[in-house]
Amino acid sequence: MVKSYRVPVRKDWPRTALAASAGVMVLSLAWSPSVAASGVKSSPGVTFRAVLCFAPAFTNTRSSSSSTAGSQKLPPCASSYRLNAKNLNVKPVANAAGYTNRTIGPDPAFRSEVDTPIAKIRLTSAVLLPAIKGSGMHERYVLGPAQMTSTSIQSATVVKSTIGEWIVEYQLTPSGGRLWDSLAK
Repeated sequence: MVKSYRVPVRKDWPRTALAASAGVMVLSLAWSPSVAASGVKSSPGVTFRAVLCFAPAFTNTRSSSSSTAGSQKLPPCASSYRLNAKNLNVKPVANAAGYTNRTIGPDPAFRSEVDTPIAKIRLTSAVLLPAIKGSGMHERYVLGPAQMTSTSIQSATVVKSTIGEWIVEYQLTPSGGRLWDSLAK
């Protein structure tokens, strides 16, 4: 069975659009130069990454000599801020098409971490991406290593939604659909 998804396109944030599963943000679709497993850049592509936690807006609390503009390894998300099943506590609502979940705030440990520059994005490492301009949200996103790449996509098209937004509709390959299901759990 081929799985189909729709993701909003934001021209003001061309390198990343966030995808949702069951109403909870779990994966990111990143339009940036893709990189081979070795970490070497290759042709442009798409990667899917788990959203590990949110990060607050950047506040420069380090001296300029101690920060190397996104070249250092990101710290792990603190356990209480991780976007996992235990912390989110997602529960279906009986007799309703919905769910309840706990809201997880941004991890303050990332306040002085700079966003990951596009040139430093690697398949095998975590990245810190900026907030979506115009979304009303100010949190940034800490994403894990790439879990899927464009090889999992069978086809993709851009269409205009009924409310005038541009949407990328894509279908996963059968193996990509199975991988998506496994990651979304």
